[in-house]
Amino acid sequence: MPVSYIYRKAASKKGMVLGLAAGTATMALIMSVLNYYVFLPACTLFLGAPAMSAPETKALVISAILPFNITKGAIVAVVFQLLFLRLGVWLEKQAASRQAA
Repeated sequence: MPVSYIYRKAASKKGMVLGLAAGTATMALIMSVLNYYVFLPACTLFLGAPAMSAPETKALVISAILPFNITKGAIVAVVFQLLFLRLGVWLEKQAASRQAA
């Protein structure tokens, strides 16, 4: 959502980069919170994984899950930019033809 919102406000390469950076940060933070409160406790409950204390869980989220999500978001942002640059002209033509119809 932040990507679309920021890119619509500033439809330029700079706007796209800022939007992708905001989207990556938002995704990393939300997924870290979900891992802390939902996914890691669910693994303990359903998979029989050993229960971790709150400080252990926090350390895991900060040292492993957050950096992983930031790296994943950066890779997705780079791939998206490469695809968007290649498909930009085609997407604009499709949007123009739909508006004309």
